[in-house]
Amino acid sequence: SGRNLLEQMQAHLTQPPPLHLLPPATPPPVVAMIGRMLEKDRERRLSSLLEVITILRGGAPAAQVTPVAAPTSVIRAQPAAEASSYGWIIALVAVVLVAIGVAAAIALT
Repeated sequence: SGRNLLEQMQAHLTQPPPLHLLPPATPPPVVAMIGRMLEKDRERRLSSLLEVITILRGGAPAAQVTPVAAPTSVIRAQPAAEASSYGWIIALVAVVLVAIGVAAAIALT
């Protein structure tokens, strides 16, 4: 929060995320995972799915975690052309959302 866009951007860069606003029933490992995903310090921020699995399993050191294969019902191979088209769609949606956010920020100042 902040009185203007500059204060909001400064808060985003320096203040910890408001994890206390998560629903009370959120399991502690999930709260920890979200906190690490939103960590300001790049060295402390989660950088891989393996680290997420580590936290969700109870916080064992990453060196002790053995990657687990996902059930085959979850893994679906996509043709290369189909997979790349999803990437373009996601990128386009991200650009549109950023443009809307910038326009809203300008309109509110």
